[in-house]
Amino acid sequence: MKVFKTLIFFFFLFFISAGNSFSQIPPPVVDCNKTDRPEFHSLRPYQASPCSDSVGGAIYCGDTLIFNEKVSSQPNDCVSSKAGYHCNYTVKVEKTVGIALSNAEFPILGNTEDYANSQAQNDVQDDDRDDVTKVNEYVSWYLNGSLDRAEYPFTDLTDPKDVFRVVNFSGPIKKLLSFETQILKRLETIDKAKNSQHNEDIACTVAGIPVPCYIASIPRVIMGKHRLTDFGEHKPPVRSDYKDFTRYWLDYKRWRGNICIIVKNVMFCFPSPLKPDYWSNLFSYIPFSSTEDRKGSEEVKSVDVSSPDSGVIISDVKFENPQPAILYFAHTDEVAELSEILQTTYVPKGVSSTDSPSDSACTTVNVRANPGDNLFPGEITGDLSYTADFSCNFGPYETDFSCEKDINVSFTLITKTPRASEIYSNLVNGSTAVFKRIYPKIGPGGVLECMADMPGVSTVDYTPTNLNPPQSGQLYFAHMGSVYEYFLKGIQTALRPKGYGEQVISGQDCSSLLCNDGKIGVVPPLPAAGKCKLGGNTLGLPPSLIKATEAAAQSFNVPAALMIGIMYGEGAFNPGGQFLDEGFVAEHLKECVLLPGCDPNGSVINNIVPFFPQYWEDIKDAVKVVDPEREPNACNLLDGIFALAKDLSQGQNGDSSFSGKKCFGINLNSGGGGSSSCPWDDSDAETAIRVWEFGTAYEENSLSCATKENSCLLGGGLAAQCPTGDDTCEKINLRYSNPSHNGCIWDVYNSNK
Repeated sequence: MKVFKTLIFFFFLFFISAGNSFSQIPPPVVDCNKTDRPEFHSLRPYQASPCSDSVGGAIYCGDTLIFNEKVSSQPNDCVSSKAGYHCNYTVKVEKTVGIALSNAEFPILGNTEDYANSQAQNDVQDDDRDDVTKVNEYVSWYLNGSLDRAEYPFTDLTDPKDVFRVVNFSGPIKKLLSFETQILKRLETIDKAKNSQHNEDIACTVAGIPVPCYIASIPRVIMGKHRLTDFGEHKPPVRSDYKDFTRYWLDYKRWRGNICIIVKNVMFCFPSPLKPDYWSNLFSYIPFSSTEDRKGSEEVKSVDVSSPDSGVIISDVKFENPQPAILYFAHTDEVAELSEILQTTYVPKGVSSTDSPSDSACTTVNVRANPGDNLFPGEITGDLSYTADFSCNFGPYETDFSCEKDINVSFTLITKTPRASEIYSNLVNGSTAVFKRIYPKIGPGGVLECMADMPGVSTVDYTPTNLNPPQSGQLYFAHMGSVYEYFLKGIQTALRPKGYGEQVISGQDCSSLLCNDGKIGVVPPLPAAGKCKLGGNTLGLPPSLIKATEAAAQSFNVPAALMIGIMYGEGAFNPGGQFLDEGFVAEHLKECVLLPGCDPNGSVINNIVPFFPQYWEDIKDAVKVVDPEREPNACNLLDGIFALAKDLSQGQNGDSSFSGKKCFGINLNSGGGGSSSCPWDDSDAETAIRVWEFGTAYEENSLSCATKENSCLLGGGLAAQCPTGDDTCEKINLRYSNPSHNGCIWDVYNSNK
């Protein structure tokens, strides 16, 4: 081993070359019986190149995406009167639509992108030591162990640190399987090469000395790479093939690179300088399982078409020739096979080790996520058609009778995760699951009252074709959250001394949440911030509040900065206020937790902003875009934040009563319908502020603009109305030293957008 380290040091001095910083490579399609270089990682050699073409897996409900478009037409017929013209329209829409997915990862089972691989060759030595994170966070690393990978240096058993790693990070399979069983399993892997498994690189050598395959300082021209089939000519002897142990051991020692002689039934063996031993040294690098990707998908479950405009009738909705977005799942084959092997260490011979749990009911009690491997998602496509019937009115002197209406196209999606049910059954909830081997009693009176069936989750970006706008959302993966919670966390907690580890969830978290049962929920998965996100945080707001506000803003296409401005104007961030406290905010975002001093049945509902009961009914379900099963409550913080976003979205385009009107010196919109995109222009923002303060009515003297001098924190409304009527007080280009309520909102909005 000292020779090996000297050799590596020599290469570092004389053959330094730049490493590539990319964490993944574009996935070329590599047939199962072929090879290509560079391979990505020994646990995922060929990304997006599965050996099986089958698509399927456990189903879980996905996002409901609402895209927008406009339909316009010339009239079918018009009826004239003294008031003008009433025209009828019929529009038949037929188009091919697409929804491209991007930035999606598969969590929990494995991670090869954030560790050393062929595209990220730097810091291999440091990466090699991050064993705790690997085995605590990922099933693949936990079962395989973190040693004996092509990306890392050969284990040095003279180094106490490496000895520690062998003892603690080899993985349960290597510890529990017999010596001969491990050999037989690896021989099975060799036999599968080129058929059901790629003939991948297993390990590398220079002059017969094992070295990391992707270390940048070693020129590839002098590095020997050894594939699975290369070991076919260097297989170890198998004990069951021998009647005599002495003969077996003689052949085994020779396979290990020794010269052996037998003198009077005593065997003497010596290392042979002429016979390379790296084949035997590297045999443990051969995996016990397949390392191939498997195909899953995100698909359209149903399509609905509607219109936010009144009087629009939608009929004959069809979505034909649907094609799913193919997702390439790493580690599902690997973990399913490894979990079956692990079960053989305790399941009686002949007993089936796999149950077939039903697909999840899509009730998101809780979720789990961590960084994972790229799914290289494809695109959902299909032929959308529908008919829209509507009418429009025109004045007596108008000559252009073209009419346009807003349309919402809603796609409800599902995700299929390959082999998720097998993994869940083998490791967590099957009759012979590994978790139940450690926690034998689950139910009333047991350590765990119940087990929750939780999904894993990843953020994903959706980019539509022939529809608008791009959106962020979530991909859900059936059962993966439970694998993380119970197998990775629960077992390790059980094996550690009392008080160490993390307590797994039980009790109320295992079933659907009903607030009237006295239960406390969680914060649901929130969409990532997109174009509606904050550009700054001048008020020093807590992270949880920012995340929730940006999620609501993104869901309803409202600038998050405008929401913060409204909250500020209503006094939410006065010095010492509760919404400046991260702990308070994080707790009160949870379902069923109500804000102190807030009465959901009061004449004014004091959430983070005040709501009137008659208006709350129209916006209370806003939070259901991220948590469809939720029971909204007017005194819950998250429900209030999403309701505010929906309210501002509805107010962006104003009302016909605003025609020719201004507030704060800015023209008000005089249209209708909700927001469809960010960013907003000045008229959009000012119109939403005006609707928030006074509604859609406009009277010059009694309902005008909240621009009264020195009314910054008066709460808006009539207390802040311009006393001279109309838009004759503070303006964007004529500012007061003591700003108006509208001016304060505007300043916070502009300083944070």
